[in-house]
This record gives sequence, structure tokens and C-alpha cells, in this order.
Amino acid sequence: MIQVIRLLLLTGAKLNEILCLEWRLISWDGGYAQHISHKGSRRIPLPTCALSLLRTIENMQNSPSDRKLFVFPGTGEGTYYSSIQSRWPRIRKMAQIDDVRLGDLRHTFGAIAVDRGEKPDAVARALG
Repeated sequence: MIQVIRLLLLTGAKLNEILCLEWRLISWDGGYAQHISHKGSRRIPLPTCALSLLRTIENMQNSPSDRKLFVFPGTGEGTYYSSIQSRWPRIRKMAQIDDVRLGDLRHTFGAIAVDRGEKPDAVARALG
């Protein structure tokens, strides 16, 4: 669960883009993940720190039975983890950020990127 939140903050991706992230759609050399949906596809930029986190997650899934289609596999075969929404209120309370929604993490990513000197149009493209 914490890795999901970290990837949201490191990438500016939408929650569903992270939860549905498939290992086969990560371009390790290109530094992006391809997200495919009924609306089309887009590349999610993966900075070095996000790639490092993904490597850590990959290494934690060390047995062949753990290697699933999704980076965050669900309990059923071919499903992805989907219960973060129900746990988010408790996480917010523990972190003392009661008024933050999961979608706000995208805005945080964008604000930090602009504060660090990234061009607003580049940030807008990264956020999709």
C-alpha cells in the first residue's frame, strides 16, 4: 500500500494507472510505463527514484508464484490490488492530513515539479 502512495507522489500518475500497472508495460531503459485503457494509451514518465522503487517491489516478489501480471497483484489470479480507497482515511488520520484526497497527490507532484524549475507545459504532459 505504501508503495502505491510513493509511486503516486513520484510519478503524478492517476491511482488507477498505478494500480493497473503491468510489469510488461514498464520500459526500464526508456524510463516510462505505458498505460493502456479504453480511452487510449499514454506514457507515464518514471524518474530514477520511481524505477528504483519498482525494482525493489520486483525483488520483493521473489518466487515464481509471486511474479504476476500486475505490479500490485490482487488476491485473485489476474487481478490487481484495489482496496487502497477503503484504507486511505486511516492513513490520512495517521499522517495527520485529514483533508487530502488521493487525487491531490497528483497536484502535489505538479506543484513540486514546477517549484523545482520544470516547465509548466512539461509538467502538464507528465500529468496527462
